Amino acid sequence: MPSWRARIEHGLDPVQWIAYRRDYEVTADGRVRITLDRSLRAWDQRVCPRLSRAQPTPLPRLLVIEVKAHPDDHELARRMITR
Repeated sequence: MPSWRARIEHGLDPVQWIAYRRDYEVTADGRVRITLDRSLRAWDQRVCPRLSRAQPTPLPRLLVIEVKAHPDDHELARRMITR
């Protein structure tokens, strides 16, 4: 059984359904990877026993940026995101 399923079955209930558009970027040499999550939407799941879009959760306009790199490439990643 997946670990997330065991957690849900032991008293934790999902409270939000979150959807977004994800774009992947990577340097030509593969040393730095960036994910961009946009168009975030969420729905409250406490109001229905099944996955539902009945209760939207208001969210501000967000862009989530995640940068992944080996510790040796930290300076390269820092330069890329601070331009």
